[in-house]
Amino acid sequence: NYEFPLYKDDKLYLVSDGFQDQLGGKNGKKFKTRNFKKLLLQIHAKSMQDQKNILEQKFGNWKGSENEQTDDILMIGIKI
Repeated sequence: NYEFPLYKDDKLYLVSDGFQDQLGGKNGKKFKTRNFKKLLLQIHAKSMQDQKNILEQKFGNWKGSENEQTDDILMIGIKI
């Protein structure tokens, strides 16, 4: 069990591996966890609605029209 303090405006993200495992991009490779974390760090200061829109757009662009969705995707963002 872990405990850590939470403060006003902290954000928590609970995600499955569906976004990271999606095939796409120029070479049809996985998005990868490293890129997903980098993306969250780039957008975390935006409103939750803006983050949702950016993530949906990024996913669609990555997947493209050539690739099917390879896994289910669960993402929950919580702002304290």
